[in-house]
Amino acid sequence: MGPLSLPRKLKRPDNEVRMLIAKKSFFNLDLIKRFLYRTTFNRLLLYIAMFSVGGVGALIYNVPSRDPKTGKRLFKKRTVINEVARSFFFTLRKSKLILSMVSSAALFTFFAGNQLRRFNIRISNLGLFSSWFAGVWGLAYYFLYIESPNLRFQRTPWNVHIVEKSKLVKFRFEPCFWLLNNHTQTLIGFVLGHLEWWLFEPVRYRRETIEAYDGNMLYLDWIEHPDDFVEEDDNDEDESRSDIKVIHKTSRMSLKQHNALPIVVIIHGLGDNMETPYVKRLARACHRSGWRVVAYSYWRCDFGCTKDMKYVMQHLHNEFPESPIVGCAFSAGGHLLLRYLEDVGRKTPMICALTFSGAFELKKTIENVQKNELASYGMYLTSQLRTCFERHMQNDKKFQPTVDKYGNVIEPAILDPKRIKQRVYDKGAVGGVLRGNAQREYDRFLYEIDDYSGKNENQQGGEYKFLKQTRGHYKKTAASEISKIKVTTLILHSDDDPIVAGSLIDWNKIPENKNIIILNTKRGGHCSWYEGLFPIGDCWCDRVAKRFISSVLESHSHTNFLVDVIRRSLKAQPDLNSSISMDTLARISSSVNLQAHVAPFVRPNRSGSFSSLIEGQLS
Repeated sequence: MGPLSLPRKLKRPDNEVRMLIAKKSFFNLDLIKRFLYRTTFNRLLLYIAMFSVGGVGALIYNVPSRDPKTGKRLFKKRTVINEVARSFFFTLRKSKLILSMVSSAALFTFFAGNQLRRFNIRISNLGLFSSWFAGVWGLAYYFLYIESPNLRFQRTPWNVHIVEKSKLVKFRFEPCFWLLNNHTQTLIGFVLGHLEWWLFEPVRYRRETIEAYDGNMLYLDWIEHPDDFVEEDDNDEDESRSDIKVIHKTSRMSLKQHNALPIVVIIHGLGDNMETPYVKRLARACHRSGWRVVAYSYWRCDFGCTKDMKYVMQHLHNEFPESPIVGCAFSAGGHLLLRYLEDVGRKTPMICALTFSGAFELKKTIENVQKNELASYGMYLTSQLRTCFERHMQNDKKFQPTVDKYGNVIEPAILDPKRIKQRVYDKGAVGGVLRGNAQREYDRFLYEIDDYSGKNENQQGGEYKFLKQTRGHYKKTAASEISKIKVTTLILHSDDDPIVAGSLIDWNKIPENKNIIILNTKRGGHCSWYEGLFPIGDCWCDRVAKRFISSVLESHSHTNFLVDVIRRSLKAQPDLNSSISMDTLARISSSVNLQAHVAPFVRPNRSGSFSSLIEGQLS
């Protein structure tokens, strides 16, 4: 071999492979095999990352820019891409940990590379940089980001029992290793969370309509799954027609057993619905636990009015008197649920409640979002708020004309939707970009419909002024009357919530109510708490909710069991001075059902004696 000859095993340069690919067909198997053979593992990972980013970009770009019903332009696609990209790079720029890890990895690569070359150890700079960065990232993730939640509550016997039984403190939050910031958890996690329901089996709902207090309709969406039913052949009645197969869907359990199952009522956030990913995840988790799940799809744009909630809860109790009811609410729905619990006190069929990133004061929450460093939050808030306006105008009879059976208009609508939009929508939203003042639009919408909670007739009249005629609506908030809640309530919140900031909540005042348990995490974003390698599957909040609800249901069932045993024992042996026989007690214990019977209105035991409680059960 001469001095100018090359070794035989020397690989071809990349430009020669590209020329061969250009000359021949791209679908040549030999070229594809050669390309894969030449591709290293690092380069393969880079290709996978590029395709993933491209897929997410295509997903974001294909967001509908027009309303499918009205055809009106919602926002520019380029605006959405710019805001999501700006959010990502803003997170990288503001993260001191990432900057310190990158700088330390660069210094390690520079100094370690020179030292390793002295010992004839050849490692590429990319390998040194990535190994150091991955090692420091792993250590930082384990020691800084994996956390145990902070628990605050009054140490009453019931609270201690529930906390110990549900093991809330042991639920460590292990966030996605690449979704550690509050913006990435809230924005990127929310966008990627939709992929789970596009790729896998979706959640199916069955809608039930009930009448509200003012004659409008309320909507309850019950989750259904094909595994809940079995198919039965009904050809025995007509054996001659063997070619016809009649199929009936029958539940796997009896009607009495089905009607006694616990009911979990899920209330979505501002402008969302039952198709929102966090609603589907919690519904799926509760459904797998054997509970019936219903999503209350509220449409009334008045988060201080609890009349609809009262009708919904009373309807569920009347239809299923043996079923315990649990309430779960997200974001603005948490404000609605807390206000309902404050208004009804003990007079509710609900046995416990949970809020996830719940808003305690809507006015302060909207102001906090508008002051956020990222404009995407303000745009999204305005878009969701206008969605609420549209739903209210579509479902409220005041916006619908009176028609006869032939469809002819007899009387025009009391309120004109076009006129309301012209008066309510902020003129600052120019060019399709939603940058209007959300607080001003919400306040003006309440003034225009002239039917909202907290309305004071003495404050009405005159020309509209911001927060003047409607100031009675903002007096009663979930935070102002938190002491009136008489139902065991678990509040889940993250300190870095970019929408409902933890600084807006008085965490020292809330635990003064012995019925409230607070579970705080340092990270988690807004209604997020994504875990694992990818934001797919049950989140941390879903696991906590399942365990908490299970503990409350089991505790109530055991309490009902003991009370029922004592009640039947007193009926069999009224004389307390003599002991009851073991065989009689065994028959009584085996005949008692663990299923708790929920009374429509829980009446407190004012005398405080246990005998009066037993007498109340007997009566």
